[in-house]
Amino acid sequence: MSRPVEAIYLPAYLEKRMIQHTRECLPFETCGLLSGTSNHVSSIWELESEIKHRYRYFVSKDAVDKTMKAVRSKQEEVLAIYHSHPTAQPVPSKEDILHHPESQVCMLIVSLQAEPAVWQGYTIVDSHYFHRPIVVV
Repeated sequence: MSRPVEAIYLPAYLEKRMIQHTRECLPFETCGLLSGTSNHVSSIWELESEIKHRYRYFVSKDAVDKTMKAVRSKQEEVLAIYHSHPTAQPVPSKEDILHHPESQVCMLIVSLQAEPAVWQGYTIVDSHYFHRPIVVV
């Protein structure tokens, strides 16, 4: 079943920063948030995984709550949660799908398996994923 979804607009300089952040954390997975308004990203929030692992990341509730407070202080909303796949394609794993917090928030996966890095956005609904258009502007 295909679902119509609105595109998210990501400025090129934030795309570059997101990829740089994921590279800086190699060989481990990492994550972060993209926030903004009206489907236009205006801020990146680099989070630090509290475990060093090649196939998963973890950020504590306290760290997420602190970041969410900062997002709200800018009168923005989280549009996407990004994370890296250091050695795999940018496709959601079962773990990614299981732990994704909200269906209205896009999952963006950055694959560092090859150069250049590639990424893809998804909407997760009822344990299924659908491509989410993300337009670099």
